[in-house]
Amino acid sequence: MAINNTLKSVPFEYLIGSPLKAAIDAQNIATRATIDFIQQVGFNSNDEIIDPETGLPKQDFNYGDARNIVFNYIRINENGFEEISELSIPILTVVPVPFLRISDVELDLIANITETSESKTDANTDFFYNNKVEFKGKISRKNATTKSSRFRSETSLGVKIKAVHDELPLGFSKMLSVMESSIYGRQIIYKATKFIVFIHDQTTPISNATVYLLGFSATPSYTNTDGVVEFNEIPFGTYTISILNGNTVTNKEFSINTQTPEVLDITITTAS
Repeated sequence: MAINNTLKSVPFEYLIGSPLKAAIDAQNIATRATIDFIQQVGFNSNDEIIDPETGLPKQDFNYGDARNIVFNYIRINENGFEEISELSIPILTVVPVPFLRISDVELDLIANITETSESKTDANTDFFYNNKVEFKGKISRKNATTKSSRFRSETSLGVKIKAVHDELPLGFSKMLSVMESSIYGRQIIYKATKFIVFIHDQTTPISNATVYLLGFSATPSYTNTDGVVEFNEIPFGTYTISILNGNTVTNKEFSINTQTPEVLDITITTAS
């Protein structure tokens, strides 16, 4: 009966419930850390997603624009020439997102109850004796035994927790699929701010000459009275300029590889 009473005094519900509650709280902290990671690493929003009053994510929170890794690289195009291209990749499709989940909680509870017993005995003995002066004495011995028992309980608890990297939630997987479809590469086209063609014969500028910039536009341009024609925002590359002056056609190939305004000086032969 004493052992049963001692067992009842051990707070098993507290010993078992406390580590289980701690595991739930730890899972909650890990989930919030994942939400913060997605917001801070993957998006440009500066607002706090967690409501400080409730401790929960805000409803209909706008994460803002997705962060992208953008870099330039040189590639060979289908014509065998080098060209500068740009690649843009959402950062959440590149870095691992921490989805940690507590998969196992193992409790090892050991309760030791020990009994300590004590026994004490007092002895009294009776006997008579005579001597020559007829002194009679009596010594008494009485046997008395006292027993006591004490119980001591010792409790130990071992906790083992195993956390694993969980599978991506369905909603996050769909979001990544959308982000993956937004990965793109494009050719970066550098353009000259201005390209000037000066057309003249051996002595004077040629006005009203018809000028075609082959490879850029099929629309003709015409020189002014100073024999000048201007082209703006011409992409870098190699072109052929074709000049029609009366019955004379002059073709000249040239390259544009700088954003600084360039002047192409062309001398054509006119009929005498």
